[in-house]
Amino acid sequence: MSEGTPEDLGTDEVAKQAKYFLQPAVSKYRPLLLQSGFVEETEMTDEFVAVTFARGADLENPAKLEDLLRWCCRQIGSAS
Repeated sequence: MSEGTPEDLGTDEVAKQAKYFLQPAVSKYRPLLLQSGFVEETEMTDEFVAVTFARGADLENPAKLEDLLRWCCRQIGSAS
C-alpha cells in the first residue's frame, strides 16, 4: 500500500487506502441501493474502514421487513 516506500503508513493513510480498495466493490451496488432509498455512509476508525448502506424499516410489519431482506439478498447475491 505504500507504493514501495519503506516508511510506516499512519492510520489516516491506511484508512484512505482501505477506502480506495473498497470503492470498486461498493460501486457495483451503490446506484441500485441509493435508488432504492438507502443512504450511504463511510466510517473510519483505528480498527476498521466500512462503507454501509442503511434504510429505515417498519419493524411493526414483519412481512414487509422480510420482503426487504429477501430483495437485498437477491440483489446483492445476483450482482457478484
